[in-house]
Amino acid sequence: MEVLIFNFIFILILGLILKANTQDSRGRINAFVVLSFVSLFTVHAFVDPMSSVDLPNYEDAYVECMSLPFYKLKDASWASSMEIGFLWYMKLLSLISDDFIIVLIASSLIMLGCYYRTILRYSPYTYISILFLLVTVFDQSLFVLRQHLAMALLTLSWDSIINKKLLRFCAFVFVAFLLHRTALVFIPLFFLYNIENKKKYVAALLISCLVFAVSYFFLLQYFTSLMSRDYSGYLYNARYEGANYVDFILMSGLLASMLFFMKSAIFERGINRLLLSIISIAVIATFFGVGNSSTGRLFYYYTSIPFILVPNIMRYINNQIVRVGFAVCYIGLYVYISYFGSSATFFENMSFLFLSK
Repeated sequence: MEVLIFNFIFILILGLILKANTQDSRGRINAFVVLSFVSLFTVHAFVDPMSSVDLPNYEDAYVECMSLPFYKLKDASWASSMEIGFLWYMKLLSLISDDFIIVLIASSLIMLGCYYRTILRYSPYTYISILFLLVTVFDQSLFVLRQHLAMALLTLSWDSIINKKLLRFCAFVFVAFLLHRTALVFIPLFFLYNIENKKKYVAALLISCLVFAVSYFFLLQYFTSLMSRDYSGYLYNARYEGANYVDFILMSGLLASMLFFMKSAIFERGINRLLLSIISIAVIATFFGVGNSSTGRLFYYYTSIPFILVPNIMRYINNQIVRVGFAVCYIGLYVYISYFGSSATFFENMSFLFLSK
């Protein structure tokens, strides 16, 4: 855990020293992008697998993939709990090295590459986006490899949604689905975004709320049946009374901030309307998913959006003090949740290969 906190502090101070927060010098921002990428990659790629949850299972699956030809991977003992696309992915990497570290290195490059590309394309404040990336998706992606690979790849589909390229969007979803079946939850975003009429768009959101309200469990039941019985945990896991309350409050606060600061600009085609669509689905899903912790992870494709949403809201805040205060408040909330909340227990025993004795 200490390494994760120190990494965040390093990136925070690095950006301030380089003045990457001012957007005045492209050279300083480019230097920050390169140095922060190296820092994040180093931490992400060199986790000691035996000190983390989930990674020992991935390593066992990797060893099995090495011993099987491609056409027999579907018969692997891990095939029932890992998608065939991910097994193919590990088999390809096993042709390069028999050390599991190659999977962590490749996954780190793919995930960070996708997120950095998305940030550079859609964020007006690169520095803020990378800080949010650290305190939202980064830590969990250290050991939840399959879903976070799928999530990162799907950020590349945003262009396809905005430009109405359905076949290209479906290709991204298909590849992500091969890595983690929950990628199917991303499909409604394309159709919601592309409702042209503003009144019909708002009506679609209201109808979605109504449908979720009366048939949420049955929708989840049908959805998980499409993914197979191995995903039944999204329905029948142990339920926790407070689960998803925090996500719902944070998502609702961001939606309210978007409406207050951006006003009618939220409906502008492009990144604004896409962000409105994502945050709207996030609010609906977290509200009706309260109590079901696994459902919160299912909709992480939407609730991970602050790394792009907050900087884009900041663009519409004219007062510098309010703009900085808005970013600091939300970063502070996510820092507390990430490093001092209940999820911090996952990182208590985590160590890194370059620090292991």
